[in-house]
Amino acid sequence: MTTPARQWSTPDGIREELDLTLFIPCLNEEKCVVPTIETVRAAMDGLAYSYEILVTDDGSRDRTANVVEEYIQANPGVSVRLHRNPGNSGLARSFVDASFRGRGRYLRLICGDNVEPKESMAAILGRLGQADIIIPYYPVVPGKSASRLFISSFYTRIVNLLSGHRLHYYNGHPLYRRYDVMRWASYNYGFGFQADLLTTLLDEGAMHQELALAAVHREKGRGTSSVNLRNFLSVTSSLLEITSRRLKRYFYPPKPAGPVAPPAVPAPLPPSAPLHIMNDATTREPQYQHSLELVKESGPASLGLMTNQAWHDDPRHLVFTLSRYKFVAKMLADRAHVLEVGCGDAFGTRIVAQSVKRLTATDFDPVFVADVTRRMDPQWRFECKAHDMLSGPFPGRYDGAYALDVIEHIEPKDEQNFVSNIVKSLTREGVLLLGCPSLQSQAYASPPSKAGHVNCKTGDTMRTLLSQYFHNVFIFSMNDEVVHTGYTPMAHYLIGVACTRKDA
Repeated sequence: MTTPARQWSTPDGIREELDLTLFIPCLNEEKCVVPTIETVRAAMDGLAYSYEILVTDDGSRDRTANVVEEYIQANPGVSVRLHRNPGNSGLARSFVDASFRGRGRYLRLICGDNVEPKESMAAILGRLGQADIIIPYYPVVPGKSASRLFISSFYTRIVNLLSGHRLHYYNGHPLYRRYDVMRWASYNYGFGFQADLLTTLLDEGAMHQELALAAVHREKGRGTSSVNLRNFLSVTSSLLEITSRRLKRYFYPPKPAGPVAPPAVPAPLPPSAPLHIMNDATTREPQYQHSLELVKESGPASLGLMTNQAWHDDPRHLVFTLSRYKFVAKMLADRAHVLEVGCGDAFGTRIVAQSVKRLTATDFDPVFVADVTRRMDPQWRFECKAHDMLSGPFPGRYDGAYALDVIEHIEPKDEQNFVSNIVKSLTREGVLLLGCPSLQSQAYASPPSKAGHVNCKTGDTMRTLLSQYFHNVFIFSMNDEVVHTGYTPMAHYLIGVACTRKDA
């Protein structure tokens, strides 16, 4: 089930340096915590997301914390952090605290006893960004006793009845936006906290998806039953809170907006009418009225710094540039997370963003990054960060990367450092596209076009460069807006497509 609501945005000031914070709470799990970390790493290996693992030792009496510290020392390249609670704070409190300590955009709890298989983790985490909450449920739980199945089903029915929602399961471990946990965390630190948090977020209009998974049931040890007085009081408190919120919505519903009067049909405007009075205009053909409505709602779109200059000096060049972005979009279609290196004003980036699931753009010039951020359209939002690829790889893991009109500005002595840092950010299945003017074209290029060009390529030198890092390299030629496989010395522009990393 998927709600039709729109996804929320994160307020300014909330630190989101990574895609994911994976929280592992532990209480006396010295034998299982490292296998749990390894399972998480295996699940993330095929996903193009940046992540951290945050382990909380919740007052263990064994060597759980020492085992984690030893693992961190032995694996300095793995992003694992350890926090020790001074005593036993409980699962719910530790989870909420982790939302404040984390650095990821999304947050998920992973049990420290290594009971969840990597396939289930990957299935949930692979839905990242598709909704505000990804909620797992388990249609079949082999090995679970009839009494426990009845209690679980009865609890779900009670929560649905009291909340007015219709979820399949409330006690799984959903994938949340981390800020939502910070903002709407339950005050009930007990067994009922998941139902309280989920129903609160749904009451607030969060978008959610439910995901059916195969369950793996592990019998708990003696004395660890969830049916006890403490959990009974926690569940009762949560159910009272859920009921209270629904009653508030019933007796104090949001005030509906007043009736909207039908718009009057204005007289046609003269050709010289300024933009600010076009809100009252009507197009001669009704199908074009939406163009005016869009300007009224969102304002006219703005060209970027470089695109503005191209449109002013050489309008045809803008067509060539956008056609290169279209080619990249076709090559990287449906990729999970794509990195653009050297985005400039990112005017064409939206074309690629339309075809991939997520996109991050970078440029070494903060002026251009600020311009991109200022013009960012909420409907086509992507991340844009300042980063010099010569200084090191960009954080995160990406299954696609591209750099158009960048390599020609990199000194030949620095090109291997530049390309290798991009490659280090790619997953094993990652694809890299490099585009630049051909060396032969420079004899015919205008002075503005040649400015800063110190490393244009021939078809052979482009292939040689990429072949150092990839087993498969394909060189495409381009003349004006047409991409083809013709004779590279007669091409004005070259695009190298490289895949199958040699170091993978």
